[in-house]
Formats: sequence, C-alpha cells, structure tokens
Amino acid sequence: MTSIIQYKDYRKYIKDYYTWQKKHSLFSWRAFSKLANFSSPNFLKQVCDGKSNLSKSSAERVADAMSLQGFEKKFFLNLVVFNQSHSKEKRDKASQEMDVIIKDNKIRKIGNDTLAYYDTWIHSVVRELAPILSNVNAANIAKKCRFRVSIQDVEQSLAFLLRVGLLRKTIKGKFVQTEKIVEGDTERIPIAIRSMNRQMAQLAEHALDEVPAEQRDFAGITMGLSKKSYKEILRELGKCRKKILDIVSKEEQVDRVYRLNLQLFPMTIIEEECEDEDF
Repeated sequence: MTSIIQYKDYRKYIKDYYTWQKKHSLFSWRAFSKLANFSSPNFLKQVCDGKSNLSKSSAERVADAMSLQGFEKKFFLNLVVFNQSHSKEKRDKASQEMDVIIKDNKIRKIGNDTLAYYDTWIHSVVRELAPILSNVNAANIAKKCRFRVSIQDVEQSLAFLLRVGLLRKTIKGKFVQTEKIVEGDTERIPIAIRSMNRQMAQLAEHALDEVPAEQRDFAGITMGLSKKSYKEILRELGKCRKKILDIVSKEEQVDRVYRLNLQLFPMTIIEEECEDEDF
C-alpha cells in the first residue's frame, strides 16, 4: 500500500487502508472500529464519508489501528489537523511539519520503470554501500561486500543506480541516495520481487555458516495456527516492519549494510488449497 506521506487527504488514506485490508484479509468496518476502540461499528466509515471528524485522541487511536509508527504516524496526525482545522495558523503549522517529514523520509516506490533493480541483490547493497565509503570506486565496493561480486558487476550497478535516479553524484564526487527508503510495488512487480527474495534467501543460507554468530541473528518458530491467528500475525509483522523502517529512516551514521528477511510460510497442506481439485 502507498505510504501515508503520499497523501493529501487523511480520509482517503483510511479508505484505501480499509480497501487494502479487505482485499488481503477478513476485514470489516466493525473490525476496524474495534481495533481503534470505537463503540460505533460504522464510525470510521462515517469519517471516510465526511460525516464525522476525528479528534486528537481518536486520530491517535486510528493511527495505531493502522499500525502507523514513527514519521508515518506523525504525518497522519498532522494531516488530520491540516484537513480539519478551521485555524489557518494550525493548518500552516501542520503543512510545514508534513513538508519536513516528506523531505526527511521520502520513499521511492519502484515500479515497472526500474524493474531491473530486482534482477540482482547487488543493486540494493551497492546503493547502501556507495554513500558510506570514503574512497568510492567499484573495486572498494566489491572488496567491502561479504558475498563475492566482481568489479564489473559493481560498475554496472553504479551506472544503473545513477541512470534510474536511485543514487546521484555530488560535485565532489560523493554518492548520495536520492531517497532514504526504497520499496517495491508488490502489486505491480511480484515476479521481480520474488526473484530478489529468492536470492536473499540463498545469501542467508551462506551467512548461517560464514558469518560469526555475534554478527547475525537467526531464529524461528514452528507453530500451529488457525486462519484467524495467521491474519493476526501478519498484522504484527507489518507493525514490526514499519517500526524497523522508522529506525532506518532516522539513521545518520551508517557503517554497515544488513539484510532482514521476514519469512512466514506453511509447513503443511492447507485445506482450502484442495477444495477446487477435480479428482
């Protein structure tokens, strides 16, 4: 789903969030209102229809219900003020706050135009490494990578990242990121992102043997679930991911590059997979 900082209307964001959740899980206005601790099951629908407003405290609850954290939650709360307040002074202050958040936390959403970003894990690592090295060239970047990569591959990656605007070069020759965070549009390019995830899973396997235990963290849980608890876990993973992105967006002293894989997959056959089979 599109980041909140791309929105100018908080009601539209809430409605889009509801539509997205409805598409991917068992979700309803009643369930949404319950998550935000509203007694009326249709209150949030009335808000989206412009029939009700959010107070400061209710806006906080709605933000929490949508798992907004850090800069995204702050942006949402300011957007509510900007859309609802009758005070020009309050609207101007909220607008200024949002402009600062957008500038500091701009997210690049990758679509079909930069599909090649997911062709190889090298692009994402080079994008993170290039800005933090004092002496930047392909040879030094290749040497810094834990997993083997050729100088030619790094040169091609740098050229690609500059061409599509994921990196830019300053007058002094230093590489800087054009946006702090890059996200793939999973609805438009699922096959490409699947390829990237497959590569990262393979690198994780190598890291298990090659990286000292104190520099990595591997853990897992094998568990019995219902469909309901599965959906609940997905929501909690979403909250965790957003919190981590908030930490990353505030980082100003990067000295290493890490990859975090979040994986949840079935170890048994799920009954509805067999319902439509013709024997």
